[in-house]
Amino acid sequence: MRILKSPTISTNSILFFLSDIGVDDESGSAGSVVFQVWADGAKLYDSGVMTGNSATKKVNVSVSGKSQIKLIVTDAGDGKNSDHADWANARFIPAGVTPPPPSVKFSIGDRVSVTTSYLSVRATPSLSGFLLGYQSYGKLGTVIDGPVSASGYNWWKINYDSGADGWSVENYLVKK
Repeated sequence: MRILKSPTISTNSILFFLSDIGVDDESGSAGSVVFQVWADGAKLYDSGVMTGNSATKKVNVSVSGKSQIKLIVTDAGDGKNSDHADWANARFIPAGVTPPPPSVKFSIGDRVSVTTSYLSVRATPSLSGFLLGYQSYGKLGTVIDGPVSASGYNWWKINYDSGADGWSVENYLVKK
């Protein structure tokens, strides 16, 4: 087993570690990795083998009372070729801070309109997600999934009336 990344983080008053994990879209269907979260020598999370075809997974691990946290990515035992692992929107939630609630800006089935000149439409809810295309100001669509919090944004999957369908950030959408 080859460890690809292993930063160690010391913590005092951290309650949770959260992240969206997956093999980067640039790897296509190639790449195979295993994500792990360790604290004080004990494994708290193991993603199992993830490939370029795997859906993004959410990590939400309690690290309360732990003194050291390690984020580890292994090559899944088959070498490191195309193993481009992403810890997207990785963050620690400290004691006394409540994680933000999921967005309630839209509901599944809502009609929405684009409020910017070029709104990116991505294959996955992340700034690193494969860019499928753009939607322009005033274009309409229907919310079909979401919200997903990633890359510092809330994302909604939109079935646009024309052009590319996929994940867009809520900042540039309004309910019709």
